[in-house]
Amino acid sequence: MTRRVLTAIALITGGLLFGAAPALAGAPNYACAFGAIRVTADVHRNTAFLQEARSQVVRRLTVSGYGSGGSGVTVVDRRERYVVRLLGAGDGKLLRGARSRLVHWTPSGTTVRSGVCTAVTGDHRAGWVVKPAALPRTAPRSNATPVSATAALPFVWTHPRAAGSTPAGWIAVALWEADGGHSVGFMPESDVRFT
Repeated sequence: MTRRVLTAIALITGGLLFGAAPALAGAPNYACAFGAIRVTADVHRNTAFLQEARSQVVRRLTVSGYGSGGSGVTVVDRRERYVVRLLGAGDGKLLRGARSRLVHWTPSGTTVRSGVCTAVTGDHRAGWVVKPAALPRTAPRSNATPVSATAALPFVWTHPRAAGSTPAGWIAVALWEADGGHSVGFMPESDVRFT
């Protein structure tokens, strides 16, 4: 019975999101957490990042579709598929810290997890910190104070201030958290890799 219910949820959710059109201007990106699993999806560049635990490596996946109105996204990796669904989204409503569901298909079965997601507005490029222990700074200087809110790491997004307003070799980054909180900092370009 439980298996049939989970399969039904998966099919319904997959039907809503899988195979959607390429991202339109204004379509949101996503920052999500499902327990220890975190998903960051850049729908404009068809790329997503997944980390199964803080100590695990970051996996790079492909965005195969997204829902309208900030309702969710589907990402795939070989024979695996992850469908993120923001509950209560729709009618163009963009949500922050929304109750969400992650459906994970593998050849051996399907699992469903609950969590939270934020629809990240603006066409920002998603990225991740590649240098161990690197932290965003409150100013573009190596001796500046680290940003205090770092729960979003290792995932970061480009920030509008990155366009010509930072010294050479530095970039402004936004740290969007799954619960909707975000902060801004600066990092050496060599510490970050973007889509």
